[in-house]
This record gives sequence, structure tokens and C-alpha cells, in this order.
Amino acid sequence: MLTLDSPFVDFIKLCAEHGACSGKGDALPTMEEANKGFGMVADGTCKDGFELYLKGDFPEGWAHWVLDVVGKEMDEGCRDYFIRKIKEPMAAVQLLTKVDFTLGEQTTLKKVYEGKLPTVEKELATGAVSIKSAVK
Repeated sequence: MLTLDSPFVDFIKLCAEHGACSGKGDALPTMEEANKGFGMVADGTCKDGFELYLKGDFPEGWAHWVLDVVGKEMDEGCRDYFIRKIKEPMAAVQLLTKVDFTLGEQTTLKKVYEGKLPTVEKELATGAVSIKSAVK
């Protein structure tokens, strides 16, 4: 299980094992370049890499992929960086209906869509669509 103190290279390897994009300018080369000291400390920790992602002008879609595909192999502290990157209301709902999150993580994601998607909120309230059960 990856923690914020894990070497960032371990996160890169995890993403590679699960098929992250590896073409020029894609996720893997971008992370490998950052890990060499471009934008973060060379050979840094997951926290260093995740802070760069959260604060940088990187696509939100990467957070969706990470949470869905490798999120279960990361602790709650790691997942939090990717959850905080989610700004699109429908993306938050889609993740909640697809991925198991803790109650705290669910609360954070709910704040992204509450009051913005009345039809979806009605479907969630009536049980037509359901949020996956929490990990913890």
C-alpha cells in the first residue's frame, strides 16, 4: 500500500503496471521527468509528486483514472490529493457510484456536486442510483 512517504517511483511503477499512458508527453514520461527533479525534489516521495499534480496545471482526468484504477492500492492520505483535484460535478458523482470511498472521502466528493446536479441528486436520494459502500 502506497503512503505519502513512499518513493514516487513506486507510484510510477504502479501506474505503469496498470497501463498508464506512456507516449511522449503522457502520464508516465511526465511523472518520470518530474521525479528527476523537474517541478519537485529528485527521487522524491509520493507526497512531493502528488503536491505537484494538485497544484499544477495538469488534467483532472488523471485523478479519475488514478482513483478508479489504482486508488485501492493507496492509503487515504494519497487518495486525498486526487480527490481534491476533482472539480467537475458529474465526475464526482461517477466516481462515487463506481469506486469505494471512505465516508470522509464521500463527503468531500459530494461537496463537488451538491446543488449543481438536481436530477442526479434526486436519483441518489430515491435510490435509482447508488453510491458504492465505503472502504472504512
